[in-house]
Amino acid sequence: MQTNTLFLLNKIFALPQADVPGMLGSTMFNWRKFLSNQLRRAGDGSISISPHFEKAQSLIMDWSVRTGILTKDSVAYVKSQKAEFAKLPAYSLAKVSEKEVISAAKLIAWLFERDNKLDSRKETISTSPEAIVAKDKRFRQILLNSLEGDPISFSERALQDLFLDISHATIEENRSLVKKFDQYFQSNEKEARYRMQKKQPSINTYQEYRVYNSAVQVYEEFMGIVQNHKLSEEERENIEYIRAMNLAALIVGIHNDLFSVGKESEEEYPENLVLLKMGAKGISFRSAIGEVINEVNGMISDFNDLSADLLLGNPHYAESIERMKNLIDGNIVWSEETDRYKGLPSKFLAELQS
Repeated sequence: MQTNTLFLLNKIFALPQADVPGMLGSTMFNWRKFLSNQLRRAGDGSISISPHFEKAQSLIMDWSVRTGILTKDSVAYVKSQKAEFAKLPAYSLAKVSEKEVISAAKLIAWLFERDNKLDSRKETISTSPEAIVAKDKRFRQILLNSLEGDPISFSERALQDLFLDISHATIEENRSLVKKFDQYFQSNEKEARYRMQKKQPSINTYQEYRVYNSAVQVYEEFMGIVQNHKLSEEERENIEYIRAMNLAALIVGIHNDLFSVGKESEEEYPENLVLLKMGAKGISFRSAIGEVINEVNGMISDFNDLSADLLLGNPHYAESIERMKNLIDGNIVWSEETDRYKGLPSKFLAELQS
């Protein structure tokens, strides 16, 4: 851990023992605000919200009910409403059209609802790789427009409806998007295998599939089609471009690990980089947090260097790079504000201030 980060952590958490139980959710210490302040931005730090946010939020809630992935006034519906999933694309796509923000919001809502099912022990797909493979086989048929018969689940219906937004995609673009979905689906299958075995992956293995289960590649490919930002097959397959996209995906995934550590610490076999470091290396929560913050901030520097080299060689990547930077930064702001993530449990707060 770098000295300045250690000093800041010590300074912030040097609080009286008696105050610790009451800090969770209080104004004395805002964990998500602290994280937001510590995380480097990929862009210039200027974040605004789209004027289309409120309409996009209302429309995706209606869309979720219409397609059946949510039931009006259910617990899941209320949680989704409070999470304000449309605010993530509203921060990440602040200057684009209403239609584009709504398309992004629908994709993100679909991905988060799938993530909720994967995390729920009440769902078969949470611990059954076979169930995920069977479900994703049908999703893939929808993506390829080869599904026989009608959708049999609400998630299938929603995905089919979502793809109407990119009906103008070329065969080449659709093929590339399906490839990104395949990588995402396969990463979910790996997660389920570890849950089924009731064990945690190694840090390296976790980061290998964390690159794909944040679904940033899916988002980037999808939004490139929505916004009609054309890349040739050669440009999409450029190894440095793939590296930049995968690095952006890992950054977003690790940021999510940081903001969700309180929520995921309640799980029996959590898959979270901070918690994995604590278990694998036998280090404190404070040390693990410091390591992860420093590592992901270093990745931001690497991403920006790689992006600059890409743009120097081919300015055609500008729209894609800008979209990834805005997603990284927009995700930090949304994560600080959303009700989806909890504060820290008292056991971690007590350790940090001791």
